[in-house]
This record gives sequence, C-alpha cells and structure tokens, in this order.
Amino acid sequence: MGFGQSLAESGSLVTNQTSHTFRQALRSLRSSRELSQQQLGRLVNYSGAYISDLELGRKPIHAELAAALDAALGAGGSLLAAAERNIAEPLDQPWTKEIASTALSGVAESALMDRRNFLVLTSTTAANLANAWHDAPIEPLAVNGGGRVTQEVVDRLQARVQELWHLDDLIGGGGCLDTAVSDLRLTNRLINRGRYSEPVGKRLFSLAAALARFCGFVAFDAGRGAAAQRFWHAGLRAAAAAGDTDQGIYILSNLALQAIYEGDGQTAVQMLDVAKDRVDPSAKTVLSMLDCWAVRAHSVSGDKRAAAHVLNRADDLWARRHMADDPSWVYWMPQPSLTAEAGTALMEIGDLPAAERSLIAGMATLDEGSAREKSLYLTRIAEVQLLDSRLDEAIVTAHGAIDAADGVDSARVRAQLGRLIDRLPANEPAVAELLIHRSEGTFA
Repeated sequence: MGFGQSLAESGSLVTNQTSHTFRQALRSLRSSRELSQQQLGRLVNYSGAYISDLELGRKPIHAELAAALDAALGAGGSLLAAAERNIAEPLDQPWTKEIASTALSGVAESALMDRRNFLVLTSTTAANLANAWHDAPIEPLAVNGGGRVTQEVVDRLQARVQELWHLDDLIGGGGCLDTAVSDLRLTNRLINRGRYSEPVGKRLFSLAAALARFCGFVAFDAGRGAAAQRFWHAGLRAAAAAGDTDQGIYILSNLALQAIYEGDGQTAVQMLDVAKDRVDPSAKTVLSMLDCWAVRAHSVSGDKRAAAHVLNRADDLWARRHMADDPSWVYWMPQPSLTAEAGTALMEIGDLPAAERSLIAGMATLDEGSAREKSLYLTRIAEVQLLDSRLDEAIVTAHGAIDAADGVDSARVRAQLGRLIDRLPANEPAVAELLIHRSEGTFA
C-alpha cells in the first residue's frame, strides 16, 4: 500500500483562484436551492460579494469555507471534494520563517475540521519533504514589534507542552487535540504579533514545532491521518525556522511511524535514514528509537534479516545511552526490544515465542496510568496467541485489552482491537461477548 492517495490538501494556504469545476458546482447547487448569493453568504458568515467572487474565480477557496458551503447547501461532501482538488499546501515553497508561520496559521485554523482518515502525501512527496527539511538553511530571525514576549512566557508555554505529553499518555490523543491546537494558535500569534529577541524568537518557533508535532501525533492516534500530516508539515517548517534539529528529527520519526501503520515500510526507512543523518551521535536514545521504528519498517516490508539486525543494534545503542545527552522529549523510550513495535515486528517475521516474551516484558515496564499502551500491548499479545493456535488464551487476553482501553480516546486502539476481533471465531461464546462490546461502541 502506498503512503498516500492524493496531494489534495485543505487549509488556508490556497491557489489563487477557484477551479471551473468548483465554481460550476457551487453555482449549480446554490441555484437549485433557490438561494441568492447574499442569502448563501449569510448562512456561512461571508458577504454575498465574496460568494460572487468565488463563483467568478476571483477569490480562493479554503477548507473551512468549503465545508460550511457544503453543509449549507446539503451537498453531502461533493462540494468539499471539488474544493479539495483545488487546494494545495505550500510543499514546494521556500523554507523561510514567513512560510513556516503561514503554514502554522493554516493548519491551526483548519486542521480540526479535517477529518479525513486517508493520507494526502504520496510516498515520493513524503520522502521529498524529509529531504527538504534536511537541507533547509538556517535564517536569522528579525526582531518583531508588538507586545513584548519574554523567556518566562515561553517557559510557561513549554511547561504546558510537557503536561500535554503526559496527559496523552493517560487518556489518548482524542482528548488532547483541542487543547493542543489552542496552544499552537497562541504560540503562532505571539510569533506574528509579539516583540521579542532573536533567542526568544527561536524558542517560539521551536515551541510551535513541538506543538505541531504533538497535534500531529494525537490526530494520528485519533484516526485523522490527513490532519496529522498537515500538522507535521507545518512543524517541520517551524523546526527549520528555529534551527531545532531535534524537533525535526522527532517529527520525521512520527511521519515514518504513520507510514509503517499504512504498510509502507520503504518510505518509513527513507525518512528514518534522513532523520538519523542529522542526529547528534551522542544522543543514543534517539538513535535507538529511530532504529526501533526501522525494525518495524523492515518487518512490514518482509525483510526478516534486516529487522533482526537493526533490533540488535537498537538495543546496543540503548544500553550505551547517557540520559544527559538526550533531548527531553525522548523520556518515554524504553529498551527497543521491549516496545510494542518491536514485539509486533517479531510477530510479523514469524518469531512468535520471542514476540510474546518481548511484549509481556515490555508491558511490565509501563506506568500504572498508561492505559492506551497497555491495551495496545495486550492486543498484540492476543494476536500472537491466536497465531500460535491458543484460542482460549487469545480470547482472555482480548478481554483484558478491552478492559484496559476503557476511558481511552484512541482510534488506533479501537482499530487494532477491531481487527483482532474480526479474526476470532464468532461462534465461540466468549467471542460473542466481545462482539457485544463492539456493537455497544466500546472499542469500534
């Protein structure tokens, strides 16, 4: 499976004028509903003159307005689809702080409305984006006018980001996204309107990159793949503007993980290689994390030998780490062979005993509040047991995974549990009970 289906993008970064297809669809739908341009404008909080300009191709269309028009006209998504073919993120624009801020503004204002679960970057485009970040020049940041932004302000915002990291660990991505996007809007507003020194400016862009990275991850966890990619694209630009290589590496690792979940191991390996090329050699925990994701990428691609080799290297790097040399965001990284991704890779390459040992040992390292991760581990353990023809154990473990997921808002957890239940024999009484959980919306 490829990493994406289309380059169509939503957001406030748009083409200069609307396409003939969109203009024709808008005009036809409005006429069929017997609405004047003024009346339609009032329904979507725009002027009639703006609607006229849309129909004449004089004004651009963006995702928020397209969605509002689609709803107002009862178009059932057809108008939004026509608009999406006309909208494009600035993937090929220069890597400047101005473009970074514009990308942040666009994604912060529109990504929450982007509920597409498919991806918008092709494999080639994703790899090119990684390389463009790798080669982006570092610009000096000009001092802005406006209200003064101090180091203390950035300290407080940074503390909020770290709180969000831990909140996501506890309740899953869906419950954190709105708060994270609000913080991203605030940070970008300070970038655009604040008065600050160059060191503070770099910290603001770095903070924006961290927030965009986090927003992308929780969108990914919530099953909103297109929004995740849009956040990560903006985050890479912010990281480049800040000269924050570590944050760019983290974002690329997230993009690679998404590619793995889409079954595109080759693209994941390409992005991880770009990231590894920029890692400080002393940051061995980061290197071990990137290798850990590469293990899963190789297993998805069917390369058993590479998966086993890279897993050994990842564990060796982790054993030689010095925490003082690592960035703060890698606090969560356990020994690579104890991660759910490594256990899954071992299952995928057919080493079921090693996979089960890895997953059980890894789950034992989790904090008490890590409900999402516990559910993910238990689901993988149940899959191993099912592949090993131990049906009764798999059913019991599946029940445990559902119990662990209670209160966790994670589409990733629900999808993984759903795929597991689909593989269990429905005529088993204990499986019927699991199907009841599904029908009641517990996990799917």
